[in-house]
Amino acid sequence: MGEYKHQDRKLRVNTPLGPDELLLTGFWGTEEISTLFGYRLEMLAENKTKVAFDAILGQKVTVCLALEDGSETYLNGLCVRFAQGGRNEIFTEYEAELVPDVWRLTRRTESRIFQRMTVPEILKKVFAGYTVDWRITGKYEPRDYCVQYRETDFNFGARLMEEEGIYFYFRHSDGDHEMVASDDSMDHPDLAGENKFIYEEVEGGVRDENRIWAWMKRQEIRPGKSLLWDRCFELPHKHLEAEALIMASVPVGKETHKLKVKGVDEMEVYDFPGEYAQRFDGVNKGGGEQAAELEKIFHDNERTVGIRMDEETTSAVVIRARSNVKHLVPGYQFTLQRHFNADGEYLLTSVKHAATCGAGYRSGEEEALTYENEATCIPAAMPYRPRRTTPKPVVQGSQSAIVVGPKGEEIHTDKYGRVKVQFHWDREGKNDEDSSCWLRVGQLAAGRRWGASYWPRIGQEVIVDFFEGDPDQPIIVGTVYNAEQMPPYLGQGPDGKHKNDNKVSGFKSNTTKGGQGFNELRFDDTKDREQVFLHAEKNMDTRVKSSSMESVGSAKHVTVGGKRTARSPASIANARSRTSTSRSTTCSRCGPVTLSFSRGR
Repeated sequence: MGEYKHQDRKLRVNTPLGPDELLLTGFWGTEEISTLFGYRLEMLAENKTKVAFDAILGQKVTVCLALEDGSETYLNGLCVRFAQGGRNEIFTEYEAELVPDVWRLTRRTESRIFQRMTVPEILKKVFAGYTVDWRITGKYEPRDYCVQYRETDFNFGARLMEEEGIYFYFRHSDGDHEMVASDDSMDHPDLAGENKFIYEEVEGGVRDENRIWAWMKRQEIRPGKSLLWDRCFELPHKHLEAEALIMASVPVGKETHKLKVKGVDEMEVYDFPGEYAQRFDGVNKGGGEQAAELEKIFHDNERTVGIRMDEETTSAVVIRARSNVKHLVPGYQFTLQRHFNADGEYLLTSVKHAATCGAGYRSGEEEALTYENEATCIPAAMPYRPRRTTPKPVVQGSQSAIVVGPKGEEIHTDKYGRVKVQFHWDREGKNDEDSSCWLRVGQLAAGRRWGASYWPRIGQEVIVDFFEGDPDQPIIVGTVYNAEQMPPYLGQGPDGKHKNDNKVSGFKSNTTKGGQGFNELRFDDTKDREQVFLHAEKNMDTRVKSSSMESVGSAKHVTVGGKRTARSPASIANARSRTSTSRSTTCSRCGPVTLSFSRGR
């Protein structure tokens, strides 16, 4: 330990290096609700002191700031950057950057799927291992399907909080800090210690401690209505709309500010999709009915639009202040006193600190502390919701995935023909029926009980697109072959036929279960070998509700392995609806056949 000490100084720092190894001369930084704080520290160390970077990087550091009553306030953070600067004959300069412990989550990127979990449950999983005080009191319905796609853990968590109106701030102590997450837009804790501050506008001279000397109130016009529409394919004829109106007025100190000023009623924020319908599914994970889930949409839309309106309202009245109150922290309330019209309670939303203490570190020397801050706040009666600033990832184009389902099954669908898939990027999926939500399957035609229908089977590779690029809304738009699922007419078939025969096309199915048979409609476009081939693995039924005509340009051969029966309301011999123009007819007798000819034909 050197001769230069923090003892009795109003500004000091505690680091893992031990007392007085690093001497704090100043710090600057900004802290804001729903934002990761950042502080820059300027420090000195005696030239003879060995300062190892690895002894401080990744460790927690605390800034201690003396208050008027002899106590201290603290700013604690994780050191993520450390720098060595110049030196003189006594000291070497150092700088450190402090951030919250949860900053580590900004350096961890994931792609994973959460199913049938509420947002608080998802957040607790994402922030597991970190100190978080969860002050969540609202009711949250489980989201059927929620994807973190190529997104840092922090951005994913912050995005979900912004969507749900949850905000966070930090509580500091000597040696540690913790994140506080809350969803109450109106109920905020009081600032610890002294929380009533005098407004005192002093020009020059020395200001008393705990004074606010600049107070600028600003009101701006905000939209008067928030309107959301959404769509659920299970409720196709409903807009699922919801709307909310801005609050009429808000008390700000001794005055009341009208928020519904002229022109506000014509200002509307309309958005589609509202992104609440996709959170619910009327079919459970096994394919069973759960219609009650769809009813939850009509509650969640009102809740969501209310959050959106609060988000717009939050910035309607904002105050910018300057003070020397050292223990201001965003997320807490304070009371203003002795202002000509603004006395009342306010919520701190951001604080920008600046403090210097000079370099007088010889024993017995004292350097005066210079400290001030710039703060923003809103009236405590104003609802606070964070703005949605964290972008949601957009899937750039289509992806492929593998159809999955229960063990032992070959086909697994719900009543809409939806299937489950395993995405190639999903490390946590088990290649089973829990690997994804139900995905709709695009068809050539889809009408009311008419259209095309083909359901991808377990093991097939499918092409997946996403509505508006949203990873939470996948849809299957096609199927593709791969080395395990080869085309029927290319490559060596099991019967040795059609090897690389790219002139042959068609549709060939596969018997389930077991795959020992197939139905097939095949087209051979090889010149001079053109053919249409139709194969029924067991039965083939043809229904003609009126006439049927058949024209054969050359020979026609009919082989019947069993009994052949023809029925008609009229005599077959006189059935005028059947005409044969072939020059010869051959019948291979495989059983009793009776032929009747008229007029010598």
